[in-house]
Amino acid sequence: MKKKLCFLLLGSILCALFGLTACNVGDGGVTLNTPEALQFTQDGLKYKWSATQNGYEVTKSEEISELTQVTIPTQINGYPVTGIGNDAFYGCNSLIDITIPQSVKKIGSYAFWGCGSLTSIIIPYGVTSIENDAFGGCSSLTIYCEAEKKPSGWRNLWNYSNRPVVWGYQAD
Repeated sequence: MKKKLCFLLLGSILCALFGLTACNVGDGGVTLNTPEALQFTQDGLKYKWSATQNGYEVTKSEEISELTQVTIPTQINGYPVTGIGNDAFYGCNSLIDITIPQSVKKIGSYAFWGCGSLTSIIIPYGVTSIENDAFGGCSSLTIYCEAEKKPSGWRNLWNYSNRPVVWGYQAD
């Protein structure tokens, strides 16, 4: 009994030391559920861990097609939301408004393809990568970029549909 109690106590201490928010300590021992193993849906958005971005990425979910307003959080479980994945909002014609936090660094291919009701989007200064055709089929969209000019990490065909872009945008 003492050995089991020591093991559980040691497991709890290790979880606390390493800041693991998903750590199970119980009769079966210690299970370290690192963020890499996590994939879940919250507020209609599906997230998965991205080891290359060291944070969570919004991914395609069946529930997304019904959303009209989306505010992507800065953090999930204490970890940053660093990306919007390929096809994340693909075909979400009901999407009218989206807020992208400063924590997002990457927007994937076809991320907003076919979001015909989306009229404006603000791309934070920290977005260092936008993949090809991220805004294809967004017939009413104006893109507001906090960057003064296209960052070098953005693909040449990031705005394949040639939507209007306002560079150096600053919110009021």
